[in-house]
Amino acid sequence: MKKHNFGWSLAAIVGLMLLGLTSCEQEDRFVGSNVVGDGAAQFHKAYVDLVATTLATDTLRADRTVLQNASIGVYDEPLLGKTKSYLYSQVRLGTTNPEFGNNAVVDSVVLSIPVFTQTKDTLSREHYLFNTNYTLSNPEDGECSITDTLKQYKTRLLFNIDSIYGNKSATMNLQVHRVMEGLKTIDSARYSNQSVQIGELFGSKQINSKAYKTFTSQFRNVGSGADSTIIAQDASAVINMKLDGMKTFVQNQIVDQVGSPNLGDQVSFINNVIQGIRIGVQDENGFILTINPSFLKLVAYISVDNENFVDENNNGIHDPEENCGAVMTKARVNKNLDFVIGSNLAMNSGNQYYNVVQSRIENSPGSVSYNQPNTAVNFVEGMGGARVKISLDPQQIEAIRDSVRNNNWVISEAHLKVYPHTATQGNLPLPEYLYAFNLSKNKLLADYGDIEDVDSDNIQVFPYLQISRPYDEEKKYYLLRVTEYFKNVVEKNAEIDDLAIEMGTYLGFSNADYFYTPKNAFYSNRVFNPYRLAIVGSNPTADLMDKKLQLEIYYNKKEN
Repeated sequence: MKKHNFGWSLAAIVGLMLLGLTSCEQEDRFVGSNVVGDGAAQFHKAYVDLVATTLATDTLRADRTVLQNASIGVYDEPLLGKTKSYLYSQVRLGTTNPEFGNNAVVDSVVLSIPVFTQTKDTLSREHYLFNTNYTLSNPEDGECSITDTLKQYKTRLLFNIDSIYGNKSATMNLQVHRVMEGLKTIDSARYSNQSVQIGELFGSKQINSKAYKTFTSQFRNVGSGADSTIIAQDASAVINMKLDGMKTFVQNQIVDQVGSPNLGDQVSFINNVIQGIRIGVQDENGFILTINPSFLKLVAYISVDNENFVDENNNGIHDPEENCGAVMTKARVNKNLDFVIGSNLAMNSGNQYYNVVQSRIENSPGSVSYNQPNTAVNFVEGMGGARVKISLDPQQIEAIRDSVRNNNWVISEAHLKVYPHTATQGNLPLPEYLYAFNLSKNKLLADYGDIEDVDSDNIQVFPYLQISRPYDEEKKYYLLRVTEYFKNVVEKNAEIDDLAIEMGTYLGFSNADYFYTPKNAFYSNRVFNPYRLAIVGSNPTADLMDKKLQLEIYYNKKEN
């Protein structure tokens, strides 16, 4: 197969084109205007040179609209530098106008952070009795007996956290601070470079790459029979941390203020009691932890006087149970106060609402030189780090336009093959996806169904998963289709816009949505995608010329 490279003068190129081109069998099943590929179809292949430039840190939309997941932590390596990420969240009352009872005391406040694990790989298992309840009888003759026993056990399973990028052997000091200024409303756009004033430390905990999943079961013994039931379990493995500093805050500002107007509605609570919390790490290197903010939980555990407890002789035992041999009714009972945090949907007084959440990302550069065109290696980094600008050569594009007009070319396929630069990548894991978008206009590519690039109907020719394919383990490259973009340029004289190669993939896709169209060019997972990738550039060393970053096109010729 003869490969064509548009690097000569326009006249020379057009002349060569008119002499004819050697055809090659298609590498894939390509479908384009007036051409249908099948096993016997013959297509011509050509290459278009481009200039690739690694661009520096970008500011990202970083609120609920894109935080399907969120990243917390820090990772630093010499090449691309340090990325540090925090999560801010409003805090709302689970129930407005809460009531607790007499002598309410906050025993603890616990934040539960969900993480991703492979639940089939259990590292350890703990099983222990934590509570026993009794059913008592108190016949008229004054004798009391135990008629039933209910034993409750906790089982804790330890797992490795999958959603970690960086040094998995590191430990970090996870911290929760009070937020001291308003996060505004869910309609307010928030960005990754926005900082928020913080106040006192609510709590901290040393974390590593492991987390527990807990479930509670109870066993009831009736005579010689027995049954067991799971009565509670974590939806996923979680990191639980006690917020000792928040315990005093909840006592003073909420529990001791029952009846205050500030607890009567969510707006007053957010404005006058607590604006939110910030979750982050104290360390300057370690790992980045990806979580699901929809399942964050914050609970205050409170004990109050039991209104049904009677103890006239002051011996600490409920009077009707004096002769039972077991204590069932206690002087104090538990009453929890649930808060609403994270990006989950909440309901209050018949109204639905979301919390405001935001990721704050700090990127510090490493040794990479940015804004240098046509280098041997380029870099793509998630979480607002590096991305790659793709600039096509107008002279080469004009040569192809001429062949479309005068030589009956029909463009069937155009794509970028992106090869990892393995020597530079080293041991850093490869991301699953990359994607491309129109950098000049900050818009979706026409390939995703965007019809605004040209004044004509534009359909999504390829299914979504065929436009930005996952990394091909066998062929060792990422394939990014830009067919409709390129056809618009050469067939409809659309502007030759710069493209960008970005880390990650678009949000919202499901396997049932075959021709999925993203909401916009920024509706992607890059804000919480921690991966880093070195790719072969547009001016590689001699040994990597076969992996050069360039535009590969397939075309056929219409019969006159």
